[in-house]
Amino acid sequence: MLECDAATLAGYAQSTAAFRVERCPVSYHTKVVPRRTGVITLLRDRTLVRRVVSLASTINPGAQPSRAQKSILPNFECTAAHISTMSPAPESNLEMLRHELLVAEEAALAAAEIILEARSSILKSGAVSEKAGGEGPLTQADLAADVMIREHIKNAFPEDKLLTEETFDGTIPVGSRVWMVDPLDGTKCYVDPDSTDFCVMIGLCINGSPSLGVVLEPATGVRWKGICIGNVRRAWRVEADGMEVEISALPPKIGPLLRFTGAPPIHPGYVPLVSNMVMPSEVHPKGSAGLKAMLIVDGKVDMYTSSLNKISLWDICASHAIIKAVGGNLQTLALSPIDYDTPKLVDGLFFHQPGVDGALQRKVKAMYEYLAARFSSGTPRSGRAKQTSTS
Repeated sequence: MLECDAATLAGYAQSTAAFRVERCPVSYHTKVVPRRTGVITLLRDRTLVRRVVSLASTINPGAQPSRAQKSILPNFECTAAHISTMSPAPESNLEMLRHELLVAEEAALAAAEIILEARSSILKSGAVSEKAGGEGPLTQADLAADVMIREHIKNAFPEDKLLTEETFDGTIPVGSRVWMVDPLDGTKCYVDPDSTDFCVMIGLCINGSPSLGVVLEPATGVRWKGICIGNVRRAWRVEADGMEVEISALPPKIGPLLRFTGAPPIHPGYVPLVSNMVMPSEVHPKGSAGLKAMLIVDGKVDMYTSSLNKISLWDICASHAIIKAVGGNLQTLALSPIDYDTPKLVDGLFFHQPGVDGALQRKVKAMYEYLAARFSSGTPRSGRAKQTSTS
């Protein structure tokens, strides 16, 4: 690892004159290749590359940059190697996405601050509107958090695509890297003064696969984060005091009871139904799709299912990446892979830990097929009272 300060790099840039810029399609790390010397410099921040090139035209060789120029180009680390003698050592997938993970965490923390600051006034004023099409409540906190997260991501990764709940126009952005954001998951709970079950969710989908996720619970300050790309499977839980602990892989077997979660209130007949059709079970009520999924990550429940047909990609991407990082999975209730090119999950969702094996998965599927047939007359499908899933 070679330390380069602003003056050294700016003088180096001036002396080598011309650059060839190459980008890695997965990590968006950037190679800046001076044509004359054949030295490769790997930079994590693509914006920094443009700053290096622009500064090269404003600083004479060997001159010290001004204070303003230093503020544009802060100290940073770069890796260098001579092409003629060796190739730069490839970075692991974990290293490639560390910057993305940091940006996602910073964006989630900034959004959480907005959400908490706005809550008391929203609860007092009752300033809650309804989204079109019965998509649920909307507050100024949703919108402001959405703006904050988009600014963080676009500033850091201007070429990436963004799909957020509050800016969705009906189409999925086309690109190899798409950020999928729910700025305030669980708005119904957010506007309920007796609940703290709401969260911020930021996920990154790379080539159609959820590869990075951050879920943050503003009320407690706890956040979960994970990277799942290539052979890398890593996840962490960060407590409110900043203590970070890596999350171990989930166990390959479940206990004597199948623990599942759903939004309260749970229909009194639902636990007996799961016990009869799948295996003996118990329920752990929780609001917010993201926080339900994190109960699996924390090892507190074994599965989370929902047959709702209005689940969107921003509801699942971040959690999916974290669940995969600890050995779990997300699929539809038809036991099919999630299609990240389709805006809505028409076949429901089925988060589970690895101990929920194929035999149990098929029993869960059969249970939902039974419910669908029984309530095909149009009864709402949800895990709440008079409804039939654990959404």
